[in-house]
Amino acid sequence: MGFGVIIAAVIFVSLLAVATYLVAVSAIYTMDSLSGALDRASEFNSERIMTSVRIANVSILTNNTISVMLNNTGSTKIYNLRHMDVFIHYTANETDEKLTERLRYNSGGISELQYDEWTCLNITPDAVNPGIFDPDECMEILLKVQDINRSTGGWIKVVTPNGISSFKYF
Repeated sequence: MGFGVIIAAVIFVSLLAVATYLVAVSAIYTMDSLSGALDRASEFNSERIMTSVRIANVSILTNNTISVMLNNTGSTKIYNLRHMDVFIHYTANETDEKLTERLRYNSGGISELQYDEWTCLNITPDAVNPGIFDPDECMEILLKVQDINRSTGGWIKVVTPNGISSFKYF
């Protein structure tokens, strides 16, 4: 009977050691995962702090075409224009209805631009990283909307992929 108690104690201690090991390994794995997530969040916030854009000018070219000059006043490059959002609020010419729309990005340029879309006409000076909206560069974008009432005005808001925005009345 004394030998059975010793075997039971050894099994109990062994199971306790295995359970402790499993808890420790899972805790280390969880901390490692959280550490990586916190690093990525910190990098995103750092990049967001260094991002700044400004709408310099808005020109209504025709009743359905608007040109917007956008300056990258921050220190972050904006790589993927399709992830930028452009919002416009205006009054329709025929119905006098107030419209607020999110315009879709069209990478095809002016020739393929449809209603409720926007495209990048040019980036100047674009010598360093062609096609990337670098700091201190100016980007002209063209918006195509339904027939706009020029006398009532409206506003445009441009939002970068990481959530920084600029807003201007026209």
